[in-house]
Amino acid sequence: MRRSMTIFAVFYRLSMAAVVLGSGLSSALPDEADDCLNAEGDIQIQGCSLIISTKKAFGLPIIEENLAIAYYNRGNAYVKKGKNDEAVEDFTSAIAINPKAINAYINRGNALARTSQYDKALADYNAAEKLDPKLARIFLNRGSTYYEKGDDAKAIADFDRAIKLNPVEFRTYINRGQAYARQGQHQEAISDYDIAARLNPKDASARHYRGLSLIKTGQTDRGFSEIDEAIKLNPDDPQIYIDRGLTLNRRGQPKKAIADFSAAISRDPKAAMAYYHRGNIYDDIGQYSKAISDYDKAIDLAPDIAHFYLFRGISHDNKGQYAAAIADYDFAIKLNPNDSFAHNNRGNSHLRQGDFAKAIADYDTAIKIDDKNAYAYYNRGNAYDSKKDDAKALADYDKTLELNPNNAFAYNKRGQIYLRLQQLERAISDFNAAIKNNPKLADAYTNRARVHKIRSEKERTLAAEDYRRALAINPSDNRASADLKDLDVKR
Repeated sequence: MRRSMTIFAVFYRLSMAAVVLGSGLSSALPDEADDCLNAEGDIQIQGCSLIISTKKAFGLPIIEENLAIAYYNRGNAYVKKGKNDEAVEDFTSAIAINPKAINAYINRGNALARTSQYDKALADYNAAEKLDPKLARIFLNRGSTYYEKGDDAKAIADFDRAIKLNPVEFRTYINRGQAYARQGQHQEAISDYDIAARLNPKDASARHYRGLSLIKTGQTDRGFSEIDEAIKLNPDDPQIYIDRGLTLNRRGQPKKAIADFSAAISRDPKAAMAYYHRGNIYDDIGQYSKAISDYDKAIDLAPDIAHFYLFRGISHDNKGQYAAAIADYDFAIKLNPNDSFAHNNRGNSHLRQGDFAKAIADYDTAIKIDDKNAYAYYNRGNAYDSKKDDAKALADYDKTLELNPNNAFAYNKRGQIYLRLQQLERAISDFNAAIKNNPKLADAYTNRARVHKIRSEKERTLAAEDYRRALAINPSDNRASADLKDLDVKR
């Protein structure tokens, strides 16, 4: 079961304004004050840290308000370095000194949101709103956090408020567009991206996301043209290549998709999702070793993402490396115990190893987690079928077809049991349904031919026709070939 993940670039507005330390004193600042106020990166952190540790600037004790500013500026420097936990600590210290430091609440909320602590982030934005309910960036950031939580309605409501307060902030339109797009409201999304592009014609994001929504509405050529323009505006953004690669793969162009994921990796060798998606395509086209290599890299870069182990397990499974597959599924389940598909896939590996008990136990767990998982019922039916437990196998195939009436494999497998039980009318009905849903399922023709051959001498011609159809699809079907020769000999 292949599932893809899409990462959206939701914008947060960071308030970076620093207040001059020791306001009203000489403009000739000592090094630590100048560094804390005007430098960047480690130098700014060192300058602010010296002020914080000594509680002095200009050689004199500083007032509490300026100490809060030092914490705030150092927090901003940590944010720029991606050190969100350290930033949260500094913003917290700033707020403890100055509970009305609205920018510290906003930026602490941003840092918390970036570490997926969404409820804490929302609490900070709510506190900031109480201090100034007319500050647009509060609602932009809170809306972005609601979006990350999956609450599109609240996200759109906050973006609406942000736009009303500041109608020229192009990022708000992009974020609202993404929320609309995720709800399937692509025309509304396109309208927002249009406004964003007019407000900032040099921003690639509006063109990037407008292209994706245009493709979703069937305007394929225009959509890809927009994405191409986004790449011209920002050729170093790996996410644009990733999204174009995903779109190309969905449209049946895996080679071009691989090229885009490779382009993303060349621009950001730490783009774990690019390796993951490229690995998915390699697996789909049967290049399992390349897939495993890409999953290895994705796991090295992001070892806590369960899907990476799940899909590497699939590739190991496809190579017949069942022990390695089980080890990957074990780790995926450790990271996400409620992933029904991970339990299902581990059951498949156990089944291929002939361990029916462990396979059935995994399918049981998969079904307990998600009783609508048709794959788990089908696979458990296969396990029972292998054990010749016809009653339980039939029950599971029945449930599979209840959940997915178009599953040709389930019809074929159920028909095989009916054939074994000599319930020929039921068997041929299932083989007919299998062929209707998948005309290229060679095994269903072979099985239907066997029913024709058993039912009547008059149906031997029909049997021969079905064997020939099976062999046209799968020339290496030895059973069909042998049975067809047997029919010819006995004529």
